[in-house]
Amino acid sequence: MADDKRTREPFMTDFGSVPDISELGPKMQALRDDRQRRFVWAYALCGDGVRAAKWAGYSAGGLVAGSARMRQRPEIIDALREVSEKYLAGLLSVAVRTITDIMENPNHPQRLEAAKTYLSRFGYPERKDAQVKVEHTVNEGEMIEFARRLALEIGVPETKLIGSNRVIEGKVNGSEVE
Repeated sequence: MADDKRTREPFMTDFGSVPDISELGPKMQALRDDRQRRFVWAYALCGDGVRAAKWAGYSAGGLVAGSARMRQRPEIIDALREVSEKYLAGLLSVAVRTITDIMENPNHPQRLEAAKTYLSRFGYPERKDAQVKVEHTVNEGEMIEFARRLALEIGVPETKLIGSNRVIEGKVNGSEVE
């Protein structure tokens, strides 16, 4: 069988034409020349730097290294982001239709996940909080005893830890405290 490049490489080889510069965003317009704009356009559509560089008209000798260098340049990265965001925005209706198809199919295994995704994108995220109730009771007598031991251990008067305005507990019987 002959080596048919079209069957080995199902990717697009013609990326159409880059829109007129007046139709491009500011990052694409700021690129040095049309060759850089063609590279960004093709790379955003196919994700293959070598193929994009070749289509943009760069020399065959340094396609791999040249493509790698280009993709590291800040102005190329900014332009790629700009083109990719516009491309993705154009696919929004496809994404919405896909999620809708899944949600409307009661037998689809990802139906619940599609519904969660849909809801979270419109301000109804899945709750991930928990309520914890902590109850703590303090035995005042035990706390006073602890403060006395601590005061003795660290060498300070217990009134510094407990205070001196303590209520005297007991029964009043006449004029004596029992």
